[in-house]
Amino acid sequence: MAATGGDIQTKFQRALTLQKAGRGAEALALYTEVVMMRPGTAEAHFQIGRIHASAGRLDKARAALVKALALRPAEPAIWAAIEAVSPDIDRDAALNRAGADLPPDAQAALGAALR
Repeated sequence: MAATGGDIQTKFQRALTLQKAGRGAEALALYTEVVMMRPGTAEAHFQIGRIHASAGRLDKARAALVKALALRPAEPAIWAAIEAVSPDIDRDAALNRAGADLPPDAQAALGAALR
């Protein structure tokens, strides 16, 4: 049986609660389930990035944040998080990396959003 939006929302909210309580590993597991159920959940990728960043796993943080960026290229919080883990980031290069994994129609949407 496929997961419903309610299941995903419940997992996401539980993960947020765990994250706020300092239980990052447990929150990370739930966020990972969310993105497996619905890969286009930018907020989950963003929170995964934040958890990895706070644990000093900067490569993993950047990878998750770039996925979030691909889904929400105009979101200032994502840019701020990426710049926090990559102060010397080239914005154009980050957008190119973010878009590279997207299907052609999503790449077109990303380009349109940036124009």
